[in-house]
Amino acid sequence: MFKFYNLSYKFLFLIVVIHTLSSCASGAGKQLEGGAKDLVAPKPDSLRSTRNFQTNFTKQPIDLVFNEWVVLENANAQVSVSPPLEKKPTVKLNGKTVVFQFDKDEKLRENATYSINFGESVKDLTEGNKAALRFVFSTGAVIDSLKFAGKVVDAFTQEPVENALFMLYDNFSDSVVRKERPFYFAKTNKQGFCEIENVRQGSFKAFALVDADLNFKYSTPNEKIGFLKEKVVVTNKDLKDTLNNDAVTILLSETRKKMQLLDKTSGSYGQVKLIFSQNPKDISLTWQDKKQRILKEIDGDTLRVWYDNTFAESWKMFALDKDTVTVKSLSREDFFKKNKLNLMGVVSTGGRGKSIAAENTTLVIANKKNELKFNFPIVKIDTSKIILREDSSLISLKINALSDSTSSRKVNISHKWQDNKKYNLILLPGAVTDFYGNTNDSIKQKISIAKVKDFGDINVVLTKLDSKNDYIVQVLDQSNVMIAEKIVKKSANSKLDFATLSPTKYKIRIITDENKNGRWDGCDYDNQLFPETVLIKELEDLKANWELETEIEVNNE
Repeated sequence: MFKFYNLSYKFLFLIVVIHTLSSCASGAGKQLEGGAKDLVAPKPDSLRSTRNFQTNFTKQPIDLVFNEWVVLENANAQVSVSPPLEKKPTVKLNGKTVVFQFDKDEKLRENATYSINFGESVKDLTEGNKAALRFVFSTGAVIDSLKFAGKVVDAFTQEPVENALFMLYDNFSDSVVRKERPFYFAKTNKQGFCEIENVRQGSFKAFALVDADLNFKYSTPNEKIGFLKEKVVVTNKDLKDTLNNDAVTILLSETRKKMQLLDKTSGSYGQVKLIFSQNPKDISLTWQDKKQRILKEIDGDTLRVWYDNTFAESWKMFALDKDTVTVKSLSREDFFKKNKLNLMGVVSTGGRGKSIAAENTTLVIANKKNELKFNFPIVKIDTSKIILREDSSLISLKINALSDSTSSRKVNISHKWQDNKKYNLILLPGAVTDFYGNTNDSIKQKISIAKVKDFGDINVVLTKLDSKNDYIVQVLDQSNVMIAEKIVKKSANSKLDFATLSPTKYKIRIITDENKNGRWDGCDYDNQLFPETVLIKELEDLKANWELETEIEVNNE
């Protein structure tokens, strides 16, 4: 009997196994259906973890034991401590436990509430749900519980700044931002907002920083900063809508640059490029008088010094009364052999003295000038050798040809252009003469005239201007690229017309140029100067053959 039942048991077990395998085989190719997706973030087990919100805390490892398997990602960037620590802590994962370890030499402040924010560094293993994790402790007898909201905005673009540090100091000296780490800090989000929790009641010095070297100090001149002159006060009031209504705003900018010579190049005869920290229109430039000829041209922050001499030895220039630039002796003869006078972007292949035509095509709006830009400064224009004809016509038309006031290399050709017509512009040999005495070979340019009605105009009326200031008014396209600019001087009101603009959406940017240097300047912390005020107004869409009018009140305080 025993053997019979034993065989029956084995037989039945075999049937179960076969049935199971059969079920698996019949289910091949079908998607297995599980339960509902896990959307719950991992949480620390409060009984097994280091107790949160401790008072009279002494330095110790902080263990956070989770209720499920987790992963730790990018802890160096995600984990932040406020007030910031002097030494870098270690954050590691040990099974289900995240361990925060202070450096052995770290000294915690007395009677201070610390907040360790783990950001998005801790996630569950299966679904990647992020743990909202913050550990708070106090080295004193009280956990500070107030909140402070800040906002950081780019002073020039007026856009919110993400990942800027909003910092609060309990030391009010001007040098504290360079010497000490802040008492509290937080990083701004995409909207430029931040919220600092567990702040004590009191007054603080506020400072904003894009921390290039990650040391929580204003330590390099290229770091963008912002500050307030007055103290900010954190009080025991209920901030119901902290981020939107009660945020303290700081304007962030680069520091105003002092005029200095950054670089110099003089690799070929005839030209020295001096690159400055800002536009060098007002700098002093002198040189050794060895009967050389000098012509200066400003191109942004670069000063081009064109020179011509007949002596063999090197010579010196002096910039800003302190910088000496030595110009080496280079071959004038080789320079003339290798260089010809040409339109920029147009190559004439003829040898010196030959008249081979160089051609290009340009599109001109009917009320605009046709701009010709050459590779060397133009000092003489012979209009008798400049011919303008309508397409397929042999009749010469009246033109004006003048040097451009902004660049010695530009020549402007103006004419009463007719809509939707084509012209041929011919510069006969010798029409223009450059700084070195070279003349052009034959140059031909085809000109197509766009229809004025395909464009629109923007008329801007500015009111409540301060006559003590200048104003820089700029038209920006959708990519915030400046396409037109005008300066308003000593006026209480002003009307500006920006004609023949392509139909699209534009903005008007108005810069209050307090120091009248023709450009926007950022802040100067040492002299407690804020960035120059910028006002930006978005306009309606500009339509073809349309005048768009807008009135902007500049000083509305």
